[in-house]
Amino acid sequence: MRKIIIHDFREDILEQSLKHIQDGTIMVYPTRQSARLAHQSYHPLTGLCQVEFLAIEDLKTMMLAPDKPLIQDEKRLLALYQVLEPEDKAIFHLEEYADLIPWGGNFFSFFAELCEEEVDLKRLEDLEAGAEFFAQGWQIEFIQRVLAIRLRYREFIGGLGFEDRIFTHGAKALHPLPLYTNYVFVNQYYYTSLEKSMISFLEEQGKGIVILLQGEKEWFDTQNLKVREPELTSLLKDKRYRLRKLSIDQKASRDAMLLSFLARFPEDKATRNQAAEAPSVLFDKHFLISGYQAWFEPSDLGLTDRIAITRLPLYQFILALESQLESIIEESPAGSTPVLLLPLAGLQKLCCEEWFISYFLPGSDSGLRDRITRLLAKLTEENYLYLDLELRLLDMVEDAQLYTPLKDLLSRYFGLLKRCRNLASISDLISLLDVEDGIRIKALVPEDIFLGTEFYPMLYRRLASFAVAENQGIVRSWDLIFPPQKIAAGIIGLCAQNLKSLSFSFSSPASGPPLYQLSNLLDSRNLNLRKMVFLHLVEGELPGKAEAVWLLNETQKGRLGLKTWEDVRRWERYYFFRTLLCSREAVLYTYRDVESEIEPSSFISELRLYAEQGLLEIDELLSPPLPLSALYMGLYTRERMSAGGRDSCLPSSLQDTSLCKVRKDSPWEFFSLPCDPAEDFANQGELKLTYYALEQFLKNPFVWYLSSYSRIQELSICPEEAISRKFFGELQHRFISKVFAIYLEAHPDSLVRDSKLINSKSLEEKLLELLNEARMQYKIPKNHNREFLKEIMAENLVDCVKWVFTEYLPSLEPGFSGQLEILPEKDLLRDEEKPYKTLIPPQENSLGVKLMIRGKADLRINSPLHYFIIDFKTGKGHENQLIFYEYLYFLLHDPEAESRLDSRFCQIFELEGSNQGITTKKREAFLAKLLAQLELIHRFGFLLPRTIANRNDKIRITRADLFSYSMLGLDATSGPVETEEEA
Repeated sequence: MRKIIIHDFREDILEQSLKHIQDGTIMVYPTRQSARLAHQSYHPLTGLCQVEFLAIEDLKTMMLAPDKPLIQDEKRLLALYQVLEPEDKAIFHLEEYADLIPWGGNFFSFFAELCEEEVDLKRLEDLEAGAEFFAQGWQIEFIQRVLAIRLRYREFIGGLGFEDRIFTHGAKALHPLPLYTNYVFVNQYYYTSLEKSMISFLEEQGKGIVILLQGEKEWFDTQNLKVREPELTSLLKDKRYRLRKLSIDQKASRDAMLLSFLARFPEDKATRNQAAEAPSVLFDKHFLISGYQAWFEPSDLGLTDRIAITRLPLYQFILALESQLESIIEESPAGSTPVLLLPLAGLQKLCCEEWFISYFLPGSDSGLRDRITRLLAKLTEENYLYLDLELRLLDMVEDAQLYTPLKDLLSRYFGLLKRCRNLASISDLISLLDVEDGIRIKALVPEDIFLGTEFYPMLYRRLASFAVAENQGIVRSWDLIFPPQKIAAGIIGLCAQNLKSLSFSFSSPASGPPLYQLSNLLDSRNLNLRKMVFLHLVEGELPGKAEAVWLLNETQKGRLGLKTWEDVRRWERYYFFRTLLCSREAVLYTYRDVESEIEPSSFISELRLYAEQGLLEIDELLSPPLPLSALYMGLYTRERMSAGGRDSCLPSSLQDTSLCKVRKDSPWEFFSLPCDPAEDFANQGELKLTYYALEQFLKNPFVWYLSSYSRIQELSICPEEAISRKFFGELQHRFISKVFAIYLEAHPDSLVRDSKLINSKSLEEKLLELLNEARMQYKIPKNHNREFLKEIMAENLVDCVKWVFTEYLPSLEPGFSGQLEILPEKDLLRDEEKPYKTLIPPQENSLGVKLMIRGKADLRINSPLHYFIIDFKTGKGHENQLIFYEYLYFLLHDPEAESRLDSRFCQIFELEGSNQGITTKKREAFLAKLLAQLELIHRFGFLLPRTIANRNDKIRITRADLFSYSMLGLDATSGPVETEEEA
């Protein structure tokens, strides 16, 4: 006969449960954590008792032990995938094995839940006839198909000698445990139908049953072992709980919430509990996967004794091999042997890792990684997207000798990649481990891991479990799981999934109790805490949000007797308030982020409602100003600076002018680079600019000084496999140059409509020659972008270039007289273009530098009376570029040439090319803007620009998002003059 006892929130339910121990008892707890803590608290004082401490899941496993071994983990999914018929894969969109992983998880969870609630499958088979379910046609079809898959799956694993837990349920499957006569169930909030059957089965066997519950009597339906919605008013009114102090800290963002918690951390450390009682508990399910864990000492959270394999280079290398094998592209150019290509983006990420460099080039110097990273970035800057596994590209590029370190590294790596590509089984993969030309584990795992943990035994036990899928015939053929070309990547990916949960314990001397014990709400069930701290207490986190529907909606699940989202929400509410009210102190951190539509948890709203009713006292915490906020306000606010308040909020390192050489009398200094002409332009006092450098000089002198002048280039890494604007610009210019070479052979000094020479067919042939060049194969994307380029963009480019040569250029001919000089752009500068030319002499600018320019225009056409400058554009252009070329080619040595100039952009896609109407006034404005910029640099240094659009250039290095002219409160007399264009 069962005995039910209800305890209130003032009692320690674990302590009370120990009073029921007698010889031959199994103590059953909701979680392994509470079972472990209860076991630690148990000290037999009167003789030895035979007693076990189990989680209810462990007891269930013992009583439902099948006659056959259970199939588990990824082996279930592999078996399931092989019983799917082609029509199943099409209907459920399971084109490849990776698609099955989430679907298979739902499949097994669905049938496991049916087992837990002992739902007869005939109810699903008769779903169409059950009017109360209101089943849709697709649901009936899907459920029938899923039931058929279940039958085939059972037959398949049964033939191999396995069983699955979704087939072991119900009273008929239960086994008695003869050594134990008493069972104590401790505060299991919700009992499934199977768990109720288990308790009834034990009663029928004559076992003693004690069920402990915690809360108020009216909450529980003891006959049916159900819990009603807890009503807290009377409990709070009579103070039948342990909580003595409750604080809530609400902020406006996630980061502000975390910083507020961090600001109180030193105070918590100062009052660290050194007693034997349990530490405070921190509830934060994000902590272990977040970047902010780096803000905390691991020992303060008891995290120093374990290391996950996912943090080791070995696991990262396995993931990299899978990813790279998956991304290999086999290219078969016409008339050539197949080439295996690998995207540069993945290689660049890998080559940023020091362990990767040292693995293949042991003993290399510390700077090798940077050199290799820059070499890969150089390839990206030249529009390359791929590298071949034979490294032929590195022999084709300019300055091939520079790439020797990269070639040395990748030749070794690609050798291993080729061997991995030939893997056909798990045994093949295992044979590659710990061999010289394979995956050398000792080179990828720190030595202290081997010395302080059981690394090898645990690793190979896990690999042996993985190999069961092959050794026991669960996988009949890997061709049934993966396409032939992806078998190796698939096996390595499965291996990574199998190892993912592996972690290793270190045995280290205790350094005192941790400040917080990291936990979650489910593991805290039945614990009485000294202090609970809850981070991220927001709606959608707790209570959680409803999960996506799979086969059945919430109403249908409820009518079948399955748990619904409302059931889960009631559990979460009970767990939260039980843990809160059974703790002596609680601090709840939350935030309201209006832009992200994040609201504080409804549980906090409920607590505040109780406080308004006088049933609870809440301390609403007000955090002190955050250091960053104080720093920014001190730097931005002119009044604080003039009042001498700036130093009070600055770190000592910024207050010390010997460490931070910034004048404190000018707010400009924080967002500018100081200029000293004697040092910055010491080389003959010259400022040399190409057009694009000049454009950046005008828009963003701060970035210009770093990138164009100082040559501190941002590395171009991880290129997207797409047709970039830069690549298309290169293609357009090279195509026009090819066509010009043909055109000038026939018409070296005239513009004519030669439709026979320049026609669609001849242009298509030239463009095809260009696209089929050996190096171009490494630049063209190997995805849908290639088809878009060849079938749409190429055709459009042919039509546009045809228009340029047969319509646009001949239309200029009436503006000329006499013989023409046609000068298209060349790859290398012409002799007259090589020297820099002085645009502004030193005596005409306040900075005292000689501003010099150099460049090359796309096309110049000269005649005795007219000078044409034409720049081809696929988008818009700025007239400053044409003015730049006018000075470069003509006006600096012949000011009188101004009347003969005709400068224009030819927008080839828009088929437009009219005169830009450049006037003397515009040329003077161009020079005036340069002079004004030199003046600003002389007065204030290299500044960030006034307009937001211009500040977006390289915002990651300038932190220009912190900068606002309006906050500085400066006028035209103390800062940059706003130009007409910016206004």
